[in-house]
Amino acid sequence: SKFPTSFLLISVSSFTLITSLTGYFYAKSKEKDVMPYVMVSGFLGAILGEAIAQSFCKEEHEITK
Repeated sequence: SKFPTSFLLISVSSFTLITSLTGYFYAKSKEKDVMPYVMVSGFLGAILGEAIAQSFCKEEHEITK
């Protein structure tokens, strides 16, 4: 496999962290309760990271066929 499993896990974790921090800073700037924004943005980041990781796996699988 071109992309090792550790790379795929790091990409999911990175997107989760980035979107969680974005939600945190957005909520802080609007003086809102931070927790719901962090939870929702982290969830969306995990989905985004997983989708990107799956696309890398799918491309690699199609190339090796």
